[in-house]
Amino acid sequence: MAGIGGYVVDYPGAAQSRFRGFPVPYFIYRGDVLRAGDGGILRGRFQINDRLEFDLSFGGSLNADSDKNTLRQGLPDLDFLAEIGPQLTWRAWQEKDRSVTVNLPMRASISLGDGGVQSQGFVLNPRVTYRDRVFIGGTTLSLGVGPIFASERLMDYFYEVRPQYALRDRPAYDATSGYLGTEVSVGITRVLTPQVRLFTGAQIGVFSGATNRGSTLLARETNWNLAFGLAWAIWESDRRSKE
Repeated sequence: MAGIGGYVVDYPGAAQSRFRGFPVPYFIYRGDVLRAGDGGILRGRFQINDRLEFDLSFGGSLNADSDKNTLRQGLPDLDFLAEIGPQLTWRAWQEKDRSVTVNLPMRASISLGDGGVQSQGFVLNPRVTYRDRVFIGGTTLSLGVGPIFASERLMDYFYEVRPQYALRDRPAYDATSGYLGTEVSVGITRVLTPQVRLFTGAQIGVFSGATNRGSTLLARETNWNLAFGLAWAIWESDRRSKE
């Protein structure tokens, strides 16, 4: 069981952020092929060789009430976004408890809300991650960076202003596919007891040079997301995985 809280932007490039918090029940299973809760919600892992691995990648974003966002007032609300798709992982470097991996995921985006389940296009998010499992004081440090490219449908979801919603200070805008921005993240996990872990992290979105900088909805060149939480292992099996 994990409890997560954070200060999160309403959408990429938004001018406003707000505190969000919720409990998350989850389980971790490490099988030779099927894995859950460790590097993804649920994924099937297919080892190509010692350095290459093919599996499923998951992502998503929280919903946002447009009436609570100054720039989006009068526009349709943003629903929960779920993302799923194939991913190629390359272990570029590994030495004892430190590693560098390159992930190449291509995910389909699906919105879940009052409007039902709708396709919102695709996202490509290549990423380089450095992980140090013996960082200061026995903590685990993760550093990641990678650009995000999205299809027109997903760009429209965030940045389009249809003519019927246009205002004097919010002109109509038709978003296009391309470069959405770059994501930089840092995360720290600390094992307090064999059953309890504390984690915190920050995520920075950089939108300078983004394809849809012309939209008034893309208001910031940088965004900050801050999160923290506590995970408690209620039960674990006696049988251990090999990794």
